[in-house]
Amino acid sequence: MQYRYRTSDVPSRPQDELRTSHRFSSFTRVDANVSPKHVLVAAGGWFPASAKLATLGTFTPPDATVNTRGDVTTGSLTERSLWSDTLFSETTVEAHSYETTIMPHGDELMQLLPETTNGNFFNRQYRATTTLQFIESLSGTKQTGNALHLYKAGIDILHSRYHGSSESDSVAIERTDGTLARRLDFTSPFTTQAVTSTDLALFAQDRIQPGARWYTEVGARLDRDGILGRFNMTPRIGAALLLNESGTTVLRSGYGLFFERTPSVAGVYDQYEAVRDTRYAADGITPLGPTQLFARVSDPNLRTSRSLTWDLAFDHRINATWALHAGVIDRHGSNELLVEPVTTPTGPQLLLDSNGHSSYREGEIGVHFTGGPGVDLNVSYVMSRARADLNSFTTFFDNVLEPVVGENDYGPARADAPHRFLARGRATPRRDWLLVGVLDWRTGLPYSVVNQFLDYVGPRNELRFPDYVRVDFGIEHRFKIKKYRPWIGVRADNALSSFLPSDVQANISSPAFGTFYNSEYRQLRFQIRFEP
Repeated sequence: MQYRYRTSDVPSRPQDELRTSHRFSSFTRVDANVSPKHVLVAAGGWFPASAKLATLGTFTPPDATVNTRGDVTTGSLTERSLWSDTLFSETTVEAHSYETTIMPHGDELMQLLPETTNGNFFNRQYRATTTLQFIESLSGTKQTGNALHLYKAGIDILHSRYHGSSESDSVAIERTDGTLARRLDFTSPFTTQAVTSTDLALFAQDRIQPGARWYTEVGARLDRDGILGRFNMTPRIGAALLLNESGTTVLRSGYGLFFERTPSVAGVYDQYEAVRDTRYAADGITPLGPTQLFARVSDPNLRTSRSLTWDLAFDHRINATWALHAGVIDRHGSNELLVEPVTTPTGPQLLLDSNGHSSYREGEIGVHFTGGPGVDLNVSYVMSRARADLNSFTTFFDNVLEPVVGENDYGPARADAPHRFLARGRATPRRDWLLVGVLDWRTGLPYSVVNQFLDYVGPRNELRFPDYVRVDFGIEHRFKIKKYRPWIGVRADNALSSFLPSDVQANISSPAFGTFYNSEYRQLRFQIRFEP
């Protein structure tokens, strides 16, 4: 069992405003050797958690935040059998229950201004999912001529039941002077959602090793998407080659097609409340046009999200001190779920479709230095490029809903950092002294600009935060205090007090447009730890 209590502040807000969280976890496992060839494993766990002021931020004061509560309960029974020296099976039955509750602090109208948020969060929500899963796998080895086969095949059946409720109040989008620019009103004050699904997977793979210097793996999966009712076939292949007899130089590569499970909430998207959108002139009273009713509609031809990925890696140990790593990864995603405001002959819609695409490409080079037992240093540089359709379903329709859904655009992904350099070091110049340090430098993350109506202005994610440069450092000494030998020292987080903002004023109607906020403090921590 473990209980954890944590508080954290937002540097740009008063120090008495704290996010607090409580987490409890309990996990129990019992293993029984039924016979020399049969083992039973039973496991169960309970993981409740809660958080107050969970969404506290630079522009979100306490009254506009939400409290969250979650509960996870899990249980499983596994039977493992050794049928022969070359054949092994495993059968697992699992049951899980997940609950999430989102609670605002009241029923006052939520008012979104460029500089702050007044009132209370607009939505309260409850989501619950129960699952029952059965997994059967068979693994074994077989010698065919000079080749050794390590194979595995099985079936995975997952039955899920989702139900929830949502209650949304109106949202007022206001200008800096307090005049009304836009208002969102929801058609139903309270809605309920429910869906059941059954996912199925059949999988098989074989690792073929003709000799000591190389092997290849081939495999495939046949998946049934329970929410969409679609079957998908996914081939995969991988290989590794030792380039020298000593095994110090290895070349690895893989290629595969991967399908994602469609989230249950996507199956109930059109059961959520629709929204009426009204825009107002500068006086905050005169409508700029008729109110538009955006119905939530799911494309009847939704497809399962998938990604095509390949990678190539090279590892070489130069000597006992130096090792080199280089690698590339390329991933292309398609059929990704998007939420888009569209106009159709039947009227405006907030359409859930599967027209999203993404791409990620990365090249990495790294060096590992080991200077005996006292020195260890890892240095790596990564150059990458991440692009995506930015109206991903989970961005706007996670547990905490986003009230405003803007136009979709294809551009830099939210986590796109084209350049990153990371160095981690550890040294013990003497047995009773320890030095640790981290240098993390990367390109600033992108962000989008909005106007007074919270519509996106220009290409999305065109601007970036300042480059992120952070140094952490620590020094410890092992003391002898009677029969105890504690390590006592100091850790400095953001030791150089670098400007590392996490928020920006991105509303062009605000006088503070372009101002960055909420940088991390330099923190000094006194630390005591005990080792055997």
